[in-house]
Amino acid sequence: MTFNAVDFASGRINWSYTTKGRIRGTARVAHDHVFFGSDDGRIYALVAANGRYLWEHDLGEPVRSRPFVTNELVIVGADSGEVVALELSGKKKWSYRAKRQVMSSPTVDDMGICYFGSFDGYMYAVEATSGYNIWRFRTNGPIISSPIVHDDMVYFGSTDGNFYALNAESSKEKWKFSAESPIVSSPIIRDGNIYLGSNQGEFYCLDAKTGKKKWDYETAGAITAAAHITENVILVGSTDNTLYALPLVDA
Repeated sequence: MTFNAVDFASGRINWSYTTKGRIRGTARVAHDHVFFGSDDGRIYALVAANGRYLWEHDLGEPVRSRPFVTNELVIVGADSGEVVALELSGKKKWSYRAKRQVMSSPTVDDMGICYFGSFDGYMYAVEATSGYNIWRFRTNGPIISSPIVHDDMVYFGSTDGNFYALNAESSKEKWKFSAESPIVSSPIIRDGNIYLGSNQGEFYCLDAKTGKKKWDYETAGAITAAAHITENVILVGSTDNTLYALPLVDA
């Protein structure tokens, strides 16, 4: 219920802000503001430097999706299935409703197209300025994984056990990779390689162009969070209570 800003060097709490529900999503810092959702059904905007309240918007259901912020809009999804775009002032510009909850965090590409997944099994593409639906692509399970866009391709995982690569303009499937286990973690890309984890505990490196597996690493628990790359090391967290540091090498 409490959102904290912590000094990176000392660990000291600089400021705190309390909401009326649990805060389970990741915040986004942009334009000197911090944006985050809460289980109280609201998205909040605070001044990043001091935590001063700016505005909130009520979506009616828990907000666990991470907001995406453009130069003009804040876009976020809610458990109601609604994806809303707000101006930086907090004024609502548009909304789009999927059939089930949206925990997947939206992303917007350079062409102004917003992509997000839903528990209804669809990946959606809508115009970021209007919310107009361009296409939707069906998988066979809820989509919790947040998409990434690179070189005109959209990459994401589904709880149907597959990882998909789609043409961003047409939604045509270029390839898919079967992990034989639900994928809820969000992928990352580096130097032509896609990195992702599965609920079975496998961590994969795939060729972004072909989907061919280059290597994998087995942990003892589900991998539900995105990995992080720092210099030549990739950090992977697992529900086996272990943080793994793997060398960033090609096959």
